[in-house]
Parts: sequence; C-alpha cells; structure tokens
Amino acid sequence: MSSVKLGWGMSHSGKMLHISVVSRGKACNCVCPDCEGQLIARHCKERSDHFAHASLSECSGESALHKAAKQILEIASKENKRLLIPPLHGIEESEDYCGIPHIKAWEVEQDHILMESAQQEVSLANGQLVADVLVTEPNGATVAVEIHVTNKKGYEEINKYKSINQEAFEINLSTLPWDATEEVIHNAVLEKENRHWLYSHRETSLITSTRNQLDRDIDVINQKYFDRFEAEMKLFRESNNLLVKDLNWPLLEQLKKGVSVYGKSVSKKAEAVPKVTSILGEWENQNGGWKADGIVNGKTKVEVYFLLCGSSNVVEQAKRPSLIVWFNPIASYSDPVFILKWVNIQHWIEELSHRATKKLTSELEELRHKKRREEEYAKYFCLLSDQEKIYNVSARLSIPCPTVTAKPMHSWNCSRPVWKSLIWYYKIKRQQGGAISIKHIAADEWLAKMLGWSDDELLIEKRSKDLWFWFQDLNQFGFLEHTGRQRFSISKKLPKDFVPWQRVYP
Repeated sequence: MSSVKLGWGMSHSGKMLHISVVSRGKACNCVCPDCEGQLIARHCKERSDHFAHASLSECSGESALHKAAKQILEIASKENKRLLIPPLHGIEESEDYCGIPHIKAWEVEQDHILMESAQQEVSLANGQLVADVLVTEPNGATVAVEIHVTNKKGYEEINKYKSINQEAFEINLSTLPWDATEEVIHNAVLEKENRHWLYSHRETSLITSTRNQLDRDIDVINQKYFDRFEAEMKLFRESNNLLVKDLNWPLLEQLKKGVSVYGKSVSKKAEAVPKVTSILGEWENQNGGWKADGIVNGKTKVEVYFLLCGSSNVVEQAKRPSLIVWFNPIASYSDPVFILKWVNIQHWIEELSHRATKKLTSELEELRHKKRREEEYAKYFCLLSDQEKIYNVSARLSIPCPTVTAKPMHSWNCSRPVWKSLIWYYKIKRQQGGAISIKHIAADEWLAKMLGWSDDELLIEKRSKDLWFWFQDLNQFGFLEHTGRQRFSISKKLPKDFVPWQRVYP
C-alpha cells in the first residue's frame, strides 16, 4: 500500500471529492486521480483525515490538487462568478539626442472578469497545446488558465500561446497543503494574487502606445536642444571668432620615458594648446551641423565643426586637421557648455613626440655628463688629505674651516668632521624637504668613491650605527624627523651656517 496521503479523491463519475465529505474506508467509492487505483478514506483522531491507496502503488498522487482546482473553476463558472486576472505593468526606455535616458511606465491594474463558462483540458493550436481551463466571457473573449501545483509553464508553452494570440495566465497553487479544503482552493483560484500573465495581447498594444508617447516626448526635448544649438551657433556666426567664447581648449601632449645612468626613471613631456585664431569665409550648414575653415595660431589652416552634442556623422567626413566643437545643451553649472576635440592631427602628435624625445635625449645626455663629472671629482677628492677634504667642503658650506686633529675612522676611511660635512652637504642640505635612508647612505657608491671606503658588510653596519646616533641628534634639533625604521624626512628650512661636525644641542 502506498504511503502517500491524498486530500482529494475522484468518484467513478469523474467528480473530485474532498476527504471531509466521503464515507470511511472503501465505502468512499473513490479512485486516485492519477493512477485510478482504488482509494481508502481514513478518518483519524490523532492524524489528519486522508485518502490512501488500497494496494501497493508507486503513485505520488500529484494531480489530485491540480484536478480539484480545475473542477472548482469549472463549477464557479456555472454560477457566473468573477475571476481575478493579474495586473500588467512594464517600462519603456529610450535616449534623447544627447544620450540622456528617459523612462515611461505603463500599467493595467488587476481586475475581474465575469465567467460565462469554463471548460477543462481544451485542445488549442491544432492539438499542440492543451489548456488546463479555457474561460469564456459574456462577450465571447476567452482566456486560458493554467494551474501550477508542481510544474509551471515554460517558454515553449508561452510561445505557443503567443503564436495563436491566446491570452493566458497561470495560478500558483504550489504552496497549498495537500489536504486543502474546497473553500481554501476556491479562494486561491478565484481571488488570491498568486497569478501572472503568460501572454496578453493587451501588453503588445500597451508597449506600442507607451513607446509612441515616449518618442513624442523625446521629440519635444530634442527640439529644445536644437533651438538652443541654433541660438548659440548664431552668436558664433555673427562674431566669426571662436576666441570670444571662454572655451576650454584641448591640451595636446606626448610623454617619453627613459632610464638615467643613475638607474632612475626620467620622463619628459612636450605640450601644445593649439587655438583657432580666426575663421575664414562663411559658416556652412552640413547635416544639422555647421562647418567653416579656420586658422590655428595665425598660420595653419584647419576645418572647424560646430555640432550638437551626440552627433558624430560630420566628424567622420573630416579630412584635414579639424576642431570639433560640441555644444552641450544639458550642461550643469560646473560642466562645460562647449566640448572641444581635435581630430586628424597625427602630424601634430608626431611633432610633439619628436620634441618630447629630443628633450628626453638631452636630459639623459646631461645626466651622463653630470655622472662623469661626479666620478672625476670623486677620484680627485679621494686623493686629498683629510685637512684638504674638510677645507673643500667647508668652502661649499660657507663656514670656517677647522684644523683636523682627529684620526681617520676605519669604517669611514676619514675623520668624523669629513664624513659628517659630506653627508650634511650632499645628502641633507641639497635635499631639503625630501627623505633619506641610513641604509642607502651607509652603502652609497658615490660616497664610497669619494672616501675610498670598503663595501664590507660589517663596515656598512658600523657606518649605519654612526649615522643613527647622529641623525637622532639632528632629529631632536628639528633638522630631521624619524619616519620609520631607518628613514628620516628632511626639514624644508635648514640653517645656513650650521657646523655639522659639532655636537647638536636642542
């Protein structure tokens, strides 16, 4: 015997009966609406009343609720009751000439139709489609009603209804309990908002009418754009000079990058802001826009196009270097009313690229000369005595030169006044407002050449410690600021007469 519980059974006459209205046991005289096997009515005290199959069966009884709903709909039509139909709603979207989106909604509120008749399992589309129930109204109009209990209609059925222009909607009963009463199903079928259209020819009509109205609204908006455009263009034609307007002329630029002999990135830029200084001849109307010849910076002949924002067909016709002036009729207070763009200017771009390359080449060459001079000076400086070295740096710092009596420090290969004065002048004073790193200074290749020190790791560590303690003093005095680990930022204002080898007292 199947363990499936049914709330509805079918009499031998084909009528669907609820468990609450039949006699107990086999006396119910009902069969399963799915497999037509005999059912037993069970009226229980501790469990819900239900039908059960009288013998072993794999039947699920899924169509019991489905058939009960169709029957209730058919009976309701004989009583000329009203059936709730779903609402219709949607939106139509389109853009105006300037690309601004516009939306118009359409809607038909849910309503009721009077049922004159309702017939179950009606064949449509030459037998390719069978409607659960076909309801007929007093005016002869028909609407197909599909009952969704376990399987809802898919695109194939929807397209078939559309192909024969048959209105159809679906009622969702999938959440009803298996033992739902006749009253519950009656209310769900006739009145609940659990339904949606599969196809409605009214939707096509509404979409068309809404689209037409939206197009008319956009035509009005576009005409306002064109009127403003022509008013602005009139001012241009009368003045015949683009410079009378406060225009944001486009900046043309080319950037070239390279790597210097110091291993650092170097970039150079070439820029130009070409302006139309005069208009030649008269403006000509072309495809809704205006065209004239102009002169750039008093010498180069170009084409000038004045267009309403959104148009581009005229731009594609441009042959020579051309300035496109787009008028933006929807510009806000902060937006430009005129948008300018140069086209067909490959020759100008190539010229800027050549100038940028020339600047970069010159800069890289100058850096190579600078590095060569530094290396030559480092060799010269390295051969000097400590007294000569301190004299040299003191002169650069414009401070009195001391007499060196201290012995050279092994890790620096020079006395303390020498290395402190060198680092103060080259790494701190000449980089005011910048940043320095103890680690980088302690292993600096150029300082190594200046002082002839070793790149031994132990000596680098010793130089780092010396720098750390000195930088802490400078930090307290406000010349440096510790920013993390071995990094310090340099003050933007350093004293001109500071003596680096003397102890700092804050």
